[in-house]
Amino acid sequence: MATALLVAAGLALSQPPVGTCVLETIGCFADSAAARVFPTGGAEGGLAPYPFTLDTCGSTCQKLGYAFAGAENGNECYCADAAPTGAKQPVGECQASKCAQNASQGCGGPDRLFVFKPTCNIPPSFHGCLGGNAASFKFCDASLSVEERLDDFVGRLTVAQKVSLITPASSLGDTCATHTVGIPEIGLTQYLWLTEANSGVAGTCIAPGVCITTWAGPANLAASFNRTSWRQKGEITGVEMRALHNANWHRGDPQSIIGLSGFGPNINIARDPRWGRISEVPSEDPYLAGTYAFHMVSGMQKQDDKGHPMMAAYLKHYAAYSVETNRGRDNYEISLRDFMETYLAQYERAFKANPTGVMCSYNGENGHPSCANGWMLNTVLRGQWNQSNAHITTDCGAVELFLGPPLNAPSQQAAAAWAINNGTDLEMGSTIWGAKLTGAVNDNVVSEATLTAAVKRGYRTHFVFGRFDPLSEIGWATIGTDQLNSTDSQRASFEAVLQSFVLLKNDHTRTLPLKKGAKIAVIGPMGQQRYGLMSDYAPGQTCFPRNGDYAYCIPTIAEEIAAANEGGVTVGSAGCDVNSTVTSGFPLALAQARASDVVVLVVGINQSIEYETHDRPDTALPGVQPELAELVLALGKPTVMVMVNGGVLAIDNLIAGPNAIVEAFKPATRGAEALAKTLFGTHNRWGKLPVTIYPHSFISQNPMTNFDMALPPGRTYKYYTGGALFEFGFGLSYTNFSLTCTRVSAGNYGCTVKNVGDMVGDEIVQVYHSAGASVRANLNYTVPMKSLVEFERLGPIEPGQSMVANFSIPDETLTVIDLNGRPQLFPGAHNLIFTRGHGAVTNFTVTIN
Repeated sequence: MATALLVAAGLALSQPPVGTCVLETIGCFADSAAARVFPTGGAEGGLAPYPFTLDTCGSTCQKLGYAFAGAENGNECYCADAAPTGAKQPVGECQASKCAQNASQGCGGPDRLFVFKPTCNIPPSFHGCLGGNAASFKFCDASLSVEERLDDFVGRLTVAQKVSLITPASSLGDTCATHTVGIPEIGLTQYLWLTEANSGVAGTCIAPGVCITTWAGPANLAASFNRTSWRQKGEITGVEMRALHNANWHRGDPQSIIGLSGFGPNINIARDPRWGRISEVPSEDPYLAGTYAFHMVSGMQKQDDKGHPMMAAYLKHYAAYSVETNRGRDNYEISLRDFMETYLAQYERAFKANPTGVMCSYNGENGHPSCANGWMLNTVLRGQWNQSNAHITTDCGAVELFLGPPLNAPSQQAAAAWAINNGTDLEMGSTIWGAKLTGAVNDNVVSEATLTAAVKRGYRTHFVFGRFDPLSEIGWATIGTDQLNSTDSQRASFEAVLQSFVLLKNDHTRTLPLKKGAKIAVIGPMGQQRYGLMSDYAPGQTCFPRNGDYAYCIPTIAEEIAAANEGGVTVGSAGCDVNSTVTSGFPLALAQARASDVVVLVVGINQSIEYETHDRPDTALPGVQPELAELVLALGKPTVMVMVNGGVLAIDNLIAGPNAIVEAFKPATRGAEALAKTLFGTHNRWGKLPVTIYPHSFISQNPMTNFDMALPPGRTYKYYTGGALFEFGFGLSYTNFSLTCTRVSAGNYGCTVKNVGDMVGDEIVQVYHSAGASVRANLNYTVPMKSLVEFERLGPIEPGQSMVANFSIPDETLTVIDLNGRPQLFPGAHNLIFTRGHGAVTNFTVTIN
């Protein structure tokens, strides 16, 4: 904990030593929620640094750029640019409430604000090798190699201390967040391992207007097919992770101070639309998901001039995780071919960007829980993929689950040993390692070398990102909270969501784009949702809390359509809840639709339907939404149907009725604005489907527990033969494009996309490999009908103008995974298919001798 020195008002201040604050007393002032002396913190009890002391309050205000701080009620912190001018109260009234984590300090009182001017020199959270005898430790010498420093670091630890660094300490906070203890003898502080980072850093707003950039859901990002956008997302996530870390801020629970370990992206395959966590993942295609992760991780781990990455990125959930029912007790039979073609391929691609590690999943494969699957963790990840330093953490409580099926470990010691001996390095959630691992080493069930290797893999990344280096040598140490949700970040996230909507239908009436000045009725429950526009694992707070509301600042789709409909009249109603049998809202909704020129029908699902621990039983619209939709469509009004969802919706009976259909997925905070501007034609930046939209019959033909991708009628666009409602890669535009592709030389192709319509827009060229008939005839198993091997987003392209995409597709791209999970380049004809996802395609044949 930092040391605070209180001095009298007007005393000259100098920069204090690292880890200390000098606090100039200004005075005690009357304060209340109705009339705040300082505005920062609003009416919700101020800011909440942890541990709460005068120095952490002062440091937080200083790091936010304020000159003055104030403490009240022992646990409320307020900031301001100028000292208060009101009458001072007796100083003793500001000693009534002691600071929550330092009883020797007075932190104001009821309706009394202790105001002071801080001058603090508090380092970023958990920084090591500061002061004391740090200079005597070899591991603090930044001129040495990481390997030398690591050897010295672990060489100073006992077996018990090593164990304490890789298992949660429940005394420090939530065990799922995974706080590990410090080692005071070597100046090592405690550390928080888990901060989610899938769709932005999962931290809380620091102050009004100082929140974290929120991104549209991963399926939205994947639909853009835009590598640049994915890298920008990663970079902004890294910047904001450093900003929160530097500011000593927390992830919701004030005890959970944010470190530099970020868990995301989640790149499990969207194998089945019923999966409860499908809004967290980008795509059903491993190449697309892996490429998305590669670029996001590359941005997250961008290095400074000394080689320090902004943060440590961990992929989730390794591997084959896509069922919530019976989670942690489930086991699936998966062939080597399905493993290497579908369930591991995206991770292999992502690891070309060298992420720090992975979180292993709850489920089991072929009798082995992921976190005790030595083949997946050691043989494949660390061996075949040459990722010997990959750091592997459990999901929350996974080791404890070993005590039941499918593994049925006979004891806690056995559970601990099976996890670490098979390649897991850090226990999250449960505390079995803390209780049993030291004994396991003493009993020779686990070797000390195995324990040491786990510690080294975990702390190697801390040396790499600079935890033990001088702050002056870390280029990211000065990133401040002014970088949170900055103008550039907002622009990037808005651009990303603009490119993420998919136009599935726009018939000859050309209802889209909408015309301003019309009478528009926005009907349907998802048109009125705020938080329902968010994917799971979005940042902890999108809006600075107001009366317990964290979503009030998210505009609804109805509100943004009204704002965009200049000169017109926009009305709207939900008509029904997302999942309800109540139809009392139907009459108003139908009356509004009947009186309108155009209807925007917004249907879908929110977090009450699909979420962690709960799979959807059905892919149809829930509740009475289908009935509402059919009644609206029966009116015969020009109608645009917008779908908001994580997992795709089976809209078999609703395709014919609307004049236009838009897939919006989970567009997040500015998604409604981007959607409204797209519907009115201000933007024409459409994406393509990153998943297959299946008919309703899919769920009766494919049990969720079946992990065989090719078993008829198959899964994903590679194998599904049941007739998709809309295919992977499909998507229209307001304008028309032509596609002309040529083979420039062996393995090199050029595609010209020309805008032959009358509106500027973007287009996406996709390239698929399909093994020819001669190849298939010689194989005794089913191979994909086609597989994505390349893509390029082009635009904006003006009417009459063209852009060119060049593709290098060497022969090794044309491999097929064999029954042993190995890629094979089979002789015979192979087809390359160049397409925009609809319309004419160009095929080239490559013959392998």
